[in-house]
Amino acid sequence: MFHRNMLDVQRLILVLIRHHLRLLVQRLLRRDRDAAEQLRRAARSLNHNTAEGLRARAGNRPVRLQRAENSGREAMFGLYDAWAWGYLEPEHIHEPVELLDRIIAMLVRLRGE
Repeated sequence: MFHRNMLDVQRLILVLIRHHLRLLVQRLLRRDRDAAEQLRRAARSLNHNTAEGLRARAGNRPVRLQRAENSGREAMFGLYDAWAWGYLEPEHIHEPVELLDRIIAMLVRLRGE
């Protein structure tokens, strides 16, 4: 299913979206459409900017990867926000937040900081 040239960070992002965020976005759509769409946009941006950053030239690479990190943080705090509003329970967000934290750390290392 995954392309053999994909890096671990790309695989983790796809697993995060497919097995966690997709279901949470569907659940959020029933309670807060804006929050659901924001989470979906952040996840897409994380995925796309990571892919672009990993294939960018040296000068653009850190910028794209920084954007991916920021999108990852946006998704993470979107989950915390949905919990704070009572739309999601702690058990719904624990695993995706852990994955996002791991993905962000990988992006920081790839960016060279």
